[in-house]
Amino acid sequence: MKQFKWLALTVVAALFITACSGGKSASDKVELRLRPEQGKTYAVAMEVNSESKVMGMTTNTVMNMEMSMTADEVSDEQSIMSTTYDRMAMNMETPMGSMQYDSDDTSGASGMMGEMMKPVFDKLMEVNLTMTFNKFGEVVESAGMEGLFEGMAGMENMGDQMNAADQMGAATAVFPEDAVGVGDSWEKDIVNTANAPMVMKTTYTVEEITDSEVKLKLMGDIATYEGEDAGAAAAQIDDVSGDFTGDLVVDRATGWTKSANLTQNVQMKMTQQGMPLTVDAVNTITMTSK
Repeated sequence: MKQFKWLALTVVAALFITACSGGKSASDKVELRLRPEQGKTYAVAMEVNSESKVMGMTTNTVMNMEMSMTADEVSDEQSIMSTTYDRMAMNMETPMGSMQYDSDDTSGASGMMGEMMKPVFDKLMEVNLTMTFNKFGEVVESAGMEGLFEGMAGMENMGDQMNAADQMGAATAVFPEDAVGVGDSWEKDIVNTANAPMVMKTTYTVEEITDSEVKLKLMGDIATYEGEDAGAAAAQIDDVSGDFTGDLVVDRATGWTKSANLTQNVQMKMTQQGMPLTVDAVNTITMTSK
């Protein structure tokens, strides 16, 4: 009988210890801040899949970017990351032809458009881009694209469209000021002017907290961005609307986004040579980092 009581007490004690030291519950709160490891180089891979339709014609584009991002300066308020492109690849299928480019392929680009775009991609492979993130994970400054395509007729604005800072801003988390727990939500407006003057009105929700990761769900609406820094695309596009959903996995200790999946449904209205056009696009962005 004494042995049974001792065994029962042992089981209860073990269960109590497990409950106190185990997985995180909905009542746990975590303060999310971006503090990458000083001096560490993160290998980031992004893939953007896009299907766009205009006047009954469909264009499919797949772009792959592999980057090395080094945390040069890290403080409590900001992180400065230097970024280089390790690989750039693009495959585009249009009703008027196709193009392929891969920086790892020494044979060069294929297709007429590929030959036209090859100098642009080759230039990008030489870029050393600097991005400054604030402690909440927002890209507040980027440098390195200025004048990159100067003198290349019709390509002067490609630096805005190919800027990794805009792509990173869309696929990484922006954190709230207060600590959050499972089920908590917060809202942020994320401006992305890479291909269109748009603002993503984003709602983040904490789905799970573990000892090492925080999993987030995001969703929201897309609207026209009308700021003075809307970029060159603003002169060609009259209106942007849409919605998006996605999920992110964030490293709990550093706030660095380990993986992201985002799907955007976007409609753009524009005027070309006096003719109104509507472009419907579905964009899928995936990112992994290690």
